[in-house]
Amino acid sequence: MSGSNNSVSFSDILKINCTNKPAESLYHSANAETQRAMAVSCGLELLKVKLGINSNTDITYNLSELPKYADLIQDALKVNNK
Repeated sequence: MSGSNNSVSFSDILKINCTNKPAESLYHSANAETQRAMAVSCGLELLKVKLGINSNTDITYNLSELPKYADLIQDALKVNNK
């Protein structure tokens, strides 16, 4: 996605291709920079929902936590070959 004008919807990021073993998503076929951008985008979507539920939520604090959200999302998306 870096250096590209192609846009990908949030739902496209989440789609899983189960025909491959192991199953993969658009995230898994992207380079590290794009994977990080996708994880941050997912984190922002979570914050958007959180703010929609509770308008008293501190946006500054939550944005400062965004890197942690992205780290957790990327950890969750690691392929477990056990």
